Amino acid sequence: SYCENLNLKSFNDWRLPSSEELVGIFKQNSKLNNVSHNNYWSSTSDTGMNNYRAWRIYFFSTGHSNFHIKNNNYNVRCVRTLTYK
Repeated sequence: SYCENLNLKSFNDWRLPSSEELVGIFKQNSKLNNVSHNNYWSSTSDTGMNNYRAWRIYFFSTGHSNFHIKNNNYNVRCVRTLTYK
């Protein structure tokens, strides 16, 4: 809900990235600002446990990822979907 309600730099179309998108962000970690070495939530839920667990990525040397219980407090990295006209 944080990303969905975010209004930053006159944009209000932010969202939580999927696990695949978040891995891509991790791989470019050295080029990003304001990224802490911590857990970040993705929007990808655990199949069969959609209301209980979701993928998280640990932004550190290995980029370890696995499912965690959704009520854990982790960071989020909001993204926008780019559209070209």
